Amino acid sequence: MKRLFTLFVLFNFTVFLSMAQLPESFGDLINSVDLGSQTPTPDRSITGIQYANGNLWVTGFDPDDYWQHKLYKFSGDGTELLETFSYGVEAAGWHDMAWDGEFLYVADMQVVRQIDPANGQKTGVTIPAPFYYNRGLAYNPFSDHFYIVGEGGFNIYEIDRDGNIVGAIANPVGHYAVGLAVDTISPGGPFLWAYSNIEEGYNLVLVAKQYSLQTNQFTGIQFNGASISNIIAERAGGATIRYNENSETLELITINIRNGSSQDQYEYAMFYDITRDEIPGPQILVNPGSIQNTVQTGDSIDVNVDIMNDGDATLFWSAYIETPDQDTINNLGDLLSSVNLTQQSGNDDRGIKGITYLDNKIWINGRNYSQNQPTIYEFDNAGNLLASHPYFSLNGIGFFSITSDGEYLYGEDTYTIMQIDPVNFQVVDNIIKPSGSFSDMTYDPQTDHFWGGNSNGLIYEFDRDGEVVNEFVTNLAIKGLAWDQWSPGGPFLWAWIEVMDGDEVIGIDAVRLNPHTCTPAGNGFAGVAFSNDTLFTDTPNGIVITSALENNNVSLLGLHNAGQVNGSDTISGTDFMAVYDLDVVPPPGWIKLLDTSYGEITAGQSEQFTVRLLSLMEDTVMTANIRISNNDIENSEWVIPVSFEMTNDFISATTDLDGSRSEALGQNYPNPFVQSTVIPVYLKKSMYVNLSVFDQYGRLVDRTFSGYLPEGAHHLQAQLPDLPDGIYYYTLQSEKEQFTKRMVIKK
Repeated sequence: MKRLFTLFVLFNFTVFLSMAQLPESFGDLINSVDLGSQTPTPDRSITGIQYANGNLWVTGFDPDDYWQHKLYKFSGDGTELLETFSYGVEAAGWHDMAWDGEFLYVADMQVVRQIDPANGQKTGVTIPAPFYYNRGLAYNPFSDHFYIVGEGGFNIYEIDRDGNIVGAIANPVGHYAVGLAVDTISPGGPFLWAYSNIEEGYNLVLVAKQYSLQTNQFTGIQFNGASISNIIAERAGGATIRYNENSETLELITINIRNGSSQDQYEYAMFYDITRDEIPGPQILVNPGSIQNTVQTGDSIDVNVDIMNDGDATLFWSAYIETPDQDTINNLGDLLSSVNLTQQSGNDDRGIKGITYLDNKIWINGRNYSQNQPTIYEFDNAGNLLASHPYFSLNGIGFFSITSDGEYLYGEDTYTIMQIDPVNFQVVDNIIKPSGSFSDMTYDPQTDHFWGGNSNGLIYEFDRDGEVVNEFVTNLAIKGLAWDQWSPGGPFLWAWIEVMDGDEVIGIDAVRLNPHTCTPAGNGFAGVAFSNDTLFTDTPNGIVITSALENNNVSLLGLHNAGQVNGSDTISGTDFMAVYDLDVVPPPGWIKLLDTSYGEITAGQSEQFTVRLLSLMEDTVMTANIRISNNDIENSEWVIPVSFEMTNDFISATTDLDGSRSEALGQNYPNPFVQSTVIPVYLKKSMYVNLSVFDQYGRLVDRTFSGYLPEGAHHLQAQLPDLPDGIYYYTLQSEKEQFTKRMVIKK
């Protein structure tokens, strides 16, 4: 087949930078000091540490009186105990510490407590903390914010002085952070150091990891902590930063605690060299720096993009597309339509729980309580019931949540997530699910990972083997999760949450989250209330996001149970599906990212992803940006401009939808036509396809067909009486392929 295209790529680098190297002494143990043996008791429960005004301050509590709070003031090198302060018996010991240049702060239960270093006494000032048991604590003077981590080492949260969560850093699964310290001295900073316990089999490994506070990402720099004992395991305590003027070294000081009984424990301050003159971490280089193409209408071209890491640590990256036609239309959260699911289900179902979108249909999970039968209901886009699918679940009450990967349904049972064929409703496979139950699940097609969340605020990202990739703690009462791959600057994770007043549900909110941190990312809105009685309230029960509804905008479909008695577990009320406008126009089909569009690259290595450009129109120039988010401190958002010219010399695609070489989409007849035309389609195997018509600007004007077609030849009729004269394009699309031809309306 004849092809005509030109490819022009601009390189924005010609010389590779020399790889920055860590100093040989980086991470070396400079010194260690036994702090516990110097305390009067002697104290065997020192946990937190902070360097302030030339002194080391450490928190502790007596082994004989476990809840007796203590604060110790040592010399700057930790070799001399200067003062001891006692605070009486409280619920639990203080942990890590911070310093804002005037006051000390300690991580206490539910709060961060302020201490006056002049007299060692509590000032009475407290900051609400996001965790019940708070462990690591640090202060960033540039933002006047604190960083805090709770027991169990979940995400590291950034909070302001009112206790509001304003950011987060994803702490790796299995890394139980206990000590935090902010480095404002090293070039490229500020940085946050996290001192963590990592379980490796039966061993406990101590690790110090560095995060950039400019990108809130791991820089790739870490080292293992040293141990005093070669026999008894040691665990991590607090952390702080000190610049040693005598040796001109920057030091990370951590607490090591030897496991054992309270009388056998000892606590050492460990001094590590973290001095360096260069900006640390990975360095991203991208080839090409920009893309300019000319392609005939109906044809396509693939462009490979190389990402190189010229730094000294692992590069983490993800790519997404930004287009000018993704501008918002100022309708975020508008209610587009609603469906009474209780009426539509036909049996007064009171157990609606979970929703997903697949094969141009809405699938809703429920339970017929009168018959005690778990059921998945199949609806069309208008909310009309098409079919009911009873199923068996191990727990007897049905799936806790459902989702889809674009091909199969997935239902969360007690111990597994069932993979279900939507055609015959047979179980194809099972995924061992992470511990606990989810209020809802969703699926990320970019990573092929699942996400689950629950009303306790926990969010899990996990793979098809059921292995947890990331886990997050939020303060959200999550009842629904949905993946948003369309919104500019995304992808995003949306949470459908209960708004609480004490123990009472007073409303429903949709909250957009950054999936890297699971913290709020800008836009959100309040759900409508279908309950008309002040004694009742709406409760949320699952969401899904799709761009396939009739308005051609991205929509959030949320489940409401209207009429749930506040504070009651009794099944009651009416179930609704509400369709909300997400204020986003879907990106056009002319540009796609193929294969993987995320990854991690070790120092000195490279990876590649592919951009596919499809010429859907003629005599048109389209523009976009490919944005690559990464953890290079100096280039955390790399942008590749794309300019794509579509020519008017039309050549049809000839690759069939199953990958073989044959005509898949025929030329319409008659052509030109007045009101209706016939479009030939040939398939070598049965599949789900969409046939759509676009105008010369790439705007969708008609959805001609959407559904399953058996193998063989088909002749689909397009009725277009209301369209004006002009050139139009019809596109046949499956899950993997897309083909386009031109047609003309002439009245």
